[in-house]
Order: sequence, then structure tokens, then C-alpha cells
Amino acid sequence: MGAASCTEKCSWSPSCDRDGGVYLDFVTAIPSHGSCGAFDEELIEVECPAGATFPETVQNLNALDRHFLHFCGSSNVVVVRWLLHFGASPFAHDSNNTTGVHVACRAGSAGVLQELLRHRPSLDRADVAGWTPLHVAARMSRCSLVVILLKVGAPLGSRNSHGELPSEMCLDEATHMAFSSYQEHLFSSSRSPWSFQVDRPDAEDAEAPLPTPFFTPQHPIASFRGHKDASQIGVRIFNAQPGYGIAFIRAVGLVHDYPRSASKFLLQETVDRKAVGNFLGETFAMCDTLRLAFFSRCDLWNTGVVSALLQACHGLEWPDDLQKVNRLVHALAINWWTCHEEFADEEVLQPDDLDEIRGLELKSKLGNAENLSFLFLSCLCLHHYLHECAGRMEPEIWRKFHESIETVPPVVLHKIFAVIRRHWIPQFSIPFLSSKNFKRCEPLPVRSSSLPWLHGIPAIQGWLSVESTPPHDIGYRSKRELWISISLGLLCFSLSPSSAAPEACLALTGLQSHWDGERVVLQKHSGSRSDAAATAGKADVMLAHLKADGSWKECQFQKMELSIGPSSQEDPQKWLQWLADSAIDINSV
Repeated sequence: MGAASCTEKCSWSPSCDRDGGVYLDFVTAIPSHGSCGAFDEELIEVECPAGATFPETVQNLNALDRHFLHFCGSSNVVVVRWLLHFGASPFAHDSNNTTGVHVACRAGSAGVLQELLRHRPSLDRADVAGWTPLHVAARMSRCSLVVILLKVGAPLGSRNSHGELPSEMCLDEATHMAFSSYQEHLFSSSRSPWSFQVDRPDAEDAEAPLPTPFFTPQHPIASFRGHKDASQIGVRIFNAQPGYGIAFIRAVGLVHDYPRSASKFLLQETVDRKAVGNFLGETFAMCDTLRLAFFSRCDLWNTGVVSALLQACHGLEWPDDLQKVNRLVHALAINWWTCHEEFADEEVLQPDDLDEIRGLELKSKLGNAENLSFLFLSCLCLHHYLHECAGRMEPEIWRKFHESIETVPPVVLHKIFAVIRRHWIPQFSIPFLSSKNFKRCEPLPVRSSSLPWLHGIPAIQGWLSVESTPPHDIGYRSKRELWISISLGLLCFSLSPSSAAPEACLALTGLQSHWDGERVVLQKHSGSRSDAAATAGKADVMLAHLKADGSWKECQFQKMELSIGPSSQEDPQKWLQWLADSAIDINSV
């Protein structure tokens, strides 16, 4: 019998708020429709986290426990062990009662699950929807994890809030067969331990290919490449709001719009290294490409684990977030791996005193780039524990932390341990681990009376009401008044006089301005009436709307009007003069 349509199951219109389409509910993982509340399988009354955690459900946890739950959803069992070693609770759970075991069962990491089971968690603990870890593993088709849970006695008879047993939630044949085999074993008289052979690995257990982020360059609204003052503005914006800074330097042509060119901009001496680390560690799509481009500039050839990390530290400081650090070292590992190709030239010894296994020899012992990324992060954790915590650790304990990385021989770990124990390296400090309270320090509010990124650069600024054809969507929709600044041939729009970054900007090159008696009107310069007639109706005012993720959107307008009211005490003629002086080709400045 086919599934009923949206119109057959509810009284909403056929279009629904999701166009009648079936989508996968991000919490329940059960096919459903939009606001109509109809479900193809059943009506869900309680949201089912299904092993997922969300920012709002972990906000009351300390930072160690938050990171612990996050990394339980990865395959990095090494950092899970380190977090437990630093004091994270193996029994931590979010406000939905989702535990680390729930999270590991959703993600499918057998290594993380087995590590958590060493701490004897309660396997009959249910989340807010009554799901035990076995429910999650069964629903997510984690056959190998189902087998592990059954072997350690996970309860078969627990029912969730809808009365379902874990065995009733199987979506694949292999997991269903595992439950059937275990139940047959229970009813048999056999005293031998139950065993079940998993014929295929879970989807996430297979080695993932190296990422190849896709990047599409955009044509900038201006060409400021090589302009010192504009570059200074870009650096100031980046240091305060990194995402807006990247969007700005791309939009105004300070860099060629490719990740490698932007990464070179970040290596300037005046760029805040802390801001670089924080932004490159974000989850934005732009950061995926920038991370790889940034580390491609590091001299990683013939380096080892410690020396590669030293190369990475030349251009950034580690962010105050262990998840961001993990993304950074993952990108570093990919760059290291790809630059050590088998057909490379003979190794060249580097003159330093770090006695570690390097280059192609190291690559031959690691197996894959993921293992290298695990070692990078573990190396930083070891440095923190030995030098900043003054902790004592025997090499054998360090080796046991990496038991899950089967391809890494003990000699590699022994040499890394010896180097880290011998050398205190200030660049390896991770603020998150160094903070006693494990709390992020909030930045101080900006108290500048004028735009900080224009400090010392000639400009005119003031509150103006901005109207455009078609209507713009800059700043708050209900507020058309914006803080306007003109400098270096750019008209910038900000939300307040102390904004750390502009909301949008447009190049005044090729535009003309005039006073119509009530407002200043900006539109494309036309030499004659025939030219004006030919360009009538076209979008000639090009504006770049900057975004916090490093991207920018090109907005086109036929004209833009700046209203100067009596209360603003602005001189229209002064603004007109600045606009006229700025409407020149920036290349001639």
C-alpha cells in the first residue's frame, strides 16, 4: 500500500509549506511533511534526538563536556581519551539526555564506542524520546555497533516513547539479521559466547576520500589591488570581523578571487594571527578552501609531526576552540599528505635538532592522512599536559592512547613523545586547554566614536536615509537610516558609527551624483541624452553586500538616493563634493 499524500492526511492545502515534498526531519530522521504535521510512517508526538546534539541542548555544559560529546560523534578516539584525561565526564549528557554513547552510535565509530564502554555507562539510559543507544544504532543501520552493544548486554526489551523495541527499528537486512541471531542464541541452550560476522563495514567506517572543495570566483566591484590604504582597511576589518574582512578584500579586488591569493593576504605582518586561526577553523564553506590554500604555503616537505606543526604556527595562533583546532590540523594533514607523493625527489635533510621520523618514511608508517591528523591534535594535547599542566605521563600511557591507530608503529610515537617532553614550544599552546575555567573570553565592546577601520584615513561620515530602486535589503529591514562613509572611492554602509565592519560597499567609479532638491541621487554617468535613453531601466549601481562567512553578494540598482534630513545637520553640498571627488578610476589614485 502506497504512502498517503499530504492532502489525504491533513486539511492543509496541497502545496503545504514545503511544496508537498517529503523531507527528512532533522531530529527524528523520519520522513515527514512541513507544518502540516503529517508523517508517512507515523505521527511523532515527541521529538527524537536520535543521538544528535544541538547548540541549544549543550549550552549548560562546561566546555570540556561539550567538546567530549562533539568528538564522540567523530572517529577520533584519541582526542576522546585526551578529553577524558583532562577531566571530561564519560557520563556527560545534554538537556535531551543524549549521552556520548548515543552520539557514537549515531556516528558509527566502533573505536569511540568501545572506549566509552570501558567506563561502564548505563546502556539502558534513554533520551527524552525513550531511545537507548541500541535504538539509535539500529535506526542508523550501524550493524557493527549493534553487535558490540548486544555482546555487552544492551537491553533488548527497552521501548521508546512510541512503544518500539530496538529490533523493530532496523532499516537494513544485516542489522535485522544480527538481532535475529542474538535472539536465537538467547533461546538456545548453547553456553558458548554469541558471535556474529558483519559482512560489510558501516558506511562511515570506510576511508573517506580527500576533500576537493569547489570554489567559484566572482568579479569584484572595484580594483584596489596594491592600494596600501585600502589594504590597511581590509586588514583592520579582518582583525575585528574576519569573515567580513575576507568578503571585503574579495569584493573590492584587493586580491585575485582565489583561495591561494586570499591566503597570501592573511600572511601580512599586521594581520592578527589569532583572528586567522579563529576564522580558518570555522565550518563555513569558504574556510574549507582557505584552510587548504593557507597550509599549502607551508614548507611541509620532509617534515615530521612536530616540525609540520611548527610550520603551521608561522601564520596563525591556535583558536580557543578544540573543534576549530581539529579542523585546522585535518587540513594540515591533507596538505602534508599530498605534498609527499611517492614520485617525489629524494629527501633533503633539514638542519634542526628534532629527532623524529619524517617525510616519506613517516608517510609509509601512517597509512592515511586521517591518522596523521589524529597525531597532530594528540601532539598538541601532550605538549599541554606535560608543559602547561606539569603533568607526569609515561611513554607507555601515551602509546595506549593511540591503540586504535593500528598502522602507527610504536617507534613513531616514542620519538614524538621524546621530542615533546624535551622541548617547550610556546606556539603549541591551545587557549581552550590553558584556561582553568574552560570558558571563552568575550571580546570587549567597541567604544569608538567613528568607524575603527577608517581611523586616520580621510573620509566623510554621517547618518543618512538610504533608498534605492529596486529597494535594498541592507542592515535592518525596518530601518533605512544607515551610517554612511565615503573614502578611497568607496561608499560604505554600516549599522552604527562603531561598526567593526561595513555591511556593504559600492565603488563610486563611473557614477554621477546630483541634488534633486530633497536628496542626493547616485546613478551611472551618462554623456548624452541618447546614452541615458539607451541605459534606461538597466541596473548600473553595483553594490557588494558583505557576509560574515567570507562571501559577498552582488546587488544591482538603477539608482540610489541618500536623504539628508534637517535633524542630521549634514551639508548636502559637502557630500556632493566628496562624491564628485571620489567618482574616479581608483587605478589613477
